[in-house]
Amino acid sequence: MTPLRRITLFALLLAAAAGIGYAAFQLTVAPAPSLTSYAPSGALLTIESPDFSSLLHAWNHSAEQQRWLKSSDYESFSRSRLFDRLSDAQQQFATVAGLPPDTQFLQAVAGSQSLFAWYDIGKLQFLYITRMPPGGAEHTPLLALRDKFQQRQAGGVTFYVRSSADAASGDTSDASSDTGAASTDEHTVAFAVRGEYLLLATREDLLASALEQMAHPSAHTLASDPWYAEAVAEAKEKPGDLRLVLNLKSVTHSPYFQSYWVQRNITEMRRYKASVSDLYRGDGVFREERFLLKAQDTQSTQDVDLSPVMHFLPVGVVYRAVAAPTTAQVLAELNDKLLKRGAANIEDTHIAPVAAQSVPMAGDANDFDNRIDAPEAQFSQPDATTLQPLLDHDTPVAMLSLSSAAALGERKQGLFQTVQTGVVLSMNKPCDAEAWKHALTTTLAPRISANEESLHWSAQSKDSAQWFHLDGPLPLAFAAQGNNCLIASDDASLLAMLSAPSGSHPEAVTASVAAGFSHEAQKTPLRKLLARLDGSNGSGGQPSFFSGNMVSLSKTFSTLQNETFTESQSSPTLTRQTVTYVWRKP
Repeated sequence: MTPLRRITLFALLLAAAAGIGYAAFQLTVAPAPSLTSYAPSGALLTIESPDFSSLLHAWNHSAEQQRWLKSSDYESFSRSRLFDRLSDAQQQFATVAGLPPDTQFLQAVAGSQSLFAWYDIGKLQFLYITRMPPGGAEHTPLLALRDKFQQRQAGGVTFYVRSSADAASGDTSDASSDTGAASTDEHTVAFAVRGEYLLLATREDLLASALEQMAHPSAHTLASDPWYAEAVAEAKEKPGDLRLVLNLKSVTHSPYFQSYWVQRNITEMRRYKASVSDLYRGDGVFREERFLLKAQDTQSTQDVDLSPVMHFLPVGVVYRAVAAPTTAQVLAELNDKLLKRGAANIEDTHIAPVAAQSVPMAGDANDFDNRIDAPEAQFSQPDATTLQPLLDHDTPVAMLSLSSAAALGERKQGLFQTVQTGVVLSMNKPCDAEAWKHALTTTLAPRISANEESLHWSAQSKDSAQWFHLDGPLPLAFAAQGNNCLIASDDASLLAMLSAPSGSHPEAVTASVAAGFSHEAQKTPLRKLLARLDGSNGSGGQPSFFSGNMVSLSKTFSTLQNETFTESQSSPTLTRQTVTYVWRKP
């Protein structure tokens, strides 16, 4: 999800793009030829909409916008360096143009079919083209100030330009007819009206080139840029209510993208050279289709039928199913979800270790209680490599991992909020229950018991479900169902997996990844858990990371019921991702 930046013209455009999923009406505007055929080549990304004015109106009148502006998230964002940079850009635009790029201004220049093309992220250089209603372009607020701008000619049309130097000196004379890009220490606002189109840019050459292209079409446009043309052709998708096309090969090397990309997965994104994302709005259901065009040296993932593991998916959990996981991936998931439960040891590779500055003490009064003639107890972490022979012998076809902050089955949450977890492995052969139980006890014994013999599995049954419970300090439940091996953090979670209703899991899907999140079911227990993680820390007025920022985000999107995600390979060079959002109807 992208940050909503309402404070500048550029931020408002992006905010409308990010917030279009919050209105519940269907657009019926027929698709028109892309405006990228008028834009100069060399853009880093484009945002296109068949009806930008409606999108902006929906966002400005949405409950989500009101909650966002009152949230701890926005309060924290308003103190950030990015907010300051955008505020400076807003002020620079207002100084040069002679009017602030506020909500009223943006609504006045928002037409139907629109294109927003970025050419430089750091300098906020963009070209905006929009189709206005008949006579609408002649009544935009910028035209009322055209006497303060210098006049230029391109494509037989007069356009208007003003730089920060002009604004400082008050000079509006036509001192130069050069349509080159503004210098690095200047800021420029240029606009023009050509028929039903309004054009606005922060570089003079971008606007002049667009006008020339409208008058004398050529093949040298953004639409013909290899990255754009190939991505759109590969997607083969009807443009949605909003379309975002990214030149990933260039964008991922931008220091601004690396600094502000929320997902922090730059290395993974560099596997792709371009992407297309289309967002379609329906009645309470919104769907995003993403197409990622791979680089030539990128290896394709494998799609399989994930229904064998999805069959055990309970209602209202957070889950992720992957096709053909490697042994290393399975061991890592088992360790993370089940075998190494406890305080997480998170290592940030961007932070250097702190050097010890203190002088170690030679002894302590507490040492009198220690025996020097007895070996010190050794506590080791579980070593899941004892499970490796099982996995190497029969590599899983698919793996499902799930988590839930809400109690599953009949279990009720106690004093401490816990997260229940589970893993399902679908094998090529029937699951060997005895071999798996022995491997699990061998793995856990060094940590929780003096010897493996003290760990015992007891048979459990309820209705038609049968499973095994591991007696000891670390609860664990295991079941074998045909070719499927199920492991859970507690009996209630395993029973919920075994008795999952047929209507709770998605229909059979062939994909490399399928994931989902039930916000409706998880938001209340998660808010309690996050509040406990933060405690009562409220120093400096800064929202706590979990109970402040994360809960604030949950409250902003309080009407979101659930989100699902699937990834599959449309071709050896194209990855397709589908994200579906289901909203609670008023």
